[in-house]
Amino acid sequence: MILRRRAAAMLAAVLALLYPAAAPALEARLVDARTGAPPQEGYAVAGGVFAAADASGLVRLEAPGGVLFVRAPGYRAASVTGADIAADGGVVRLAPFKPKALYLTVYGIGSKSLREGALSLIRKGAANALVIDL
Repeated sequence: MILRRRAAAMLAAVLALLYPAAAPALEARLVDARTGAPPQEGYAVAGGVFAAADASGLVRLEAPGGVLFVRAPGYRAASVTGADIAADGGVVRLAPFKPKALYLTVYGIGSKSLREGALSLIRKGAANALVIDL
């Protein structure tokens, strides 16, 4: 009897190694946080696997670890867990984002006064991106 239990336990361990449990599927609908409309394009990445959202904003991925990284042009990127998605009824609300960029040449980034001036504007909220032409 003890040998049968050990054999069954060993068989179960071998099967678990050969056939690991599938990662849970995460399904979410990407929407604009202000309007509730789906973005024109949306993407999600989980465990190195990429998926595009359909026209209604729906995206589905097998997510090892249960974390979904979502993004859409014109919106801030978001990282959500399965619990976050479930708590909001399967919806991921993306915050609209308008870049306000400063442009610096390689000379500008090398100049302490120009570089510090640009970084000061970013710290004050007058800009949220920096383009450096190398």
